[in-house]
Amino acid sequence: MPRMHLPWQKAAVPAPEAVRELDVTVPADAQMPIVLQYWHRNALLIDLQGVASSGTFILKPREGAAWPVRIEFRVSPGRFRLLELVGAQRQVYPVSTTATTTVVIAAEHTLHPPGTPQVAVSWGATVK
Repeated sequence: MPRMHLPWQKAAVPAPEAVRELDVTVPADAQMPIVLQYWHRNALLIDLQGVASSGTFILKPREGAAWPVRIEFRVSPGRFRLLELVGAQRQVYPVSTTATTTVVIAAEHTLHPPGTPQVAVSWGATVK
């Protein structure tokens, strides 16, 4: 029997669509991590759930584009302990080891004011 749409049923929420708002580069000796980008309301969400337990990469606006107003990072609890962001200023965020669901960390707006050439993202048990 074909599935019917009943007016009182809610439509399924569509999966978020991946975007490429920022360029991701890694050092020459590093492996490219799986870093997905999504719009989460008015913030660009950088998904770090698929990365190794430590690593680093650089975020830059695409050619001719500007930084998003807000940047967030989605992490899995227990995968790594610290997230370090270095742009116009350095920001270090502890990652919960006891949370039961993914955690979203919102970077401070002072990380990437206009004119900031790049943001270095590092994660692991410790940071430099």
